[in-house]
Amino acid sequence: MKSILRYLYSIILFFFFCVEVFATEKIKEQPIQKQKVFQGIYLSADVYAPVASFFNGGIFGAEASLDVNLWNRLFPVWEVGMMDMDQSFDDCKYTSSGYYNRLGINYNFIKNQKGADNMFYIGLRYASSTLDYKLYDVAIGNNYWNENAVFDIEKKSVHVGWGEFLVGIRAEMLTDFYMGFSVRYKALLHFYNNQLTSPSYIPGYGANNESNWGCTYTVTYKLPF
Repeated sequence: MKSILRYLYSIILFFFFCVEVFATEKIKEQPIQKQKVFQGIYLSADVYAPVASFFNGGIFGAEASLDVNLWNRLFPVWEVGMMDMDQSFDDCKYTSSGYYNRLGINYNFIKNQKGADNMFYIGLRYASSTLDYKLYDVAIGNNYWNENAVFDIEKKSVHVGWGEFLVGIRAEMLTDFYMGFSVRYKALLHFYNNQLTSPSYIPGYGANNESNWGCTYTVTYKLPF
């Protein structure tokens, strides 16, 4: 009986030894696949800004962006845009035009399978804008004489910088075509202006307040390389 048990024990040990050797050989046969750093380049256009121009009363804007996919986690981003503004008020007319740049990075929380690159992300931006603005037909009333003095304020130039924190999503709708949405909190960092007046609206930032909320709705194409 003891000899039979020893025999069975030897067979079991030999079986596990063979399984271990076979598994080790399979691991050696399969090379370790490292994830590529570069995963693609994406070109986006914000469709929210031009659509909102129909409802903003004389404000037209456009924006495009370029981002690079690294490890499907980090996405360095460059955003660029422009704005023209022409509005009339009871006591003056206001025109403004300018452009802006944003540089930053997004972090993607979604662990995509191979071939997929959908995003749920947070991001940071530093942005700057240079703009010119002018006030004309400015009316100042004189109650005593019951008359108005009308004059123009010559064109002024200012430079503005701000930071942004954003949360967004981007999903593939068709092959290499995506749609996305982001919500942004913007905080003014510096305002270079040596004039007595200041612009009412800043390209890429919005109303001239200490902070603003904004959003983007983007259509994106993944470049074929």
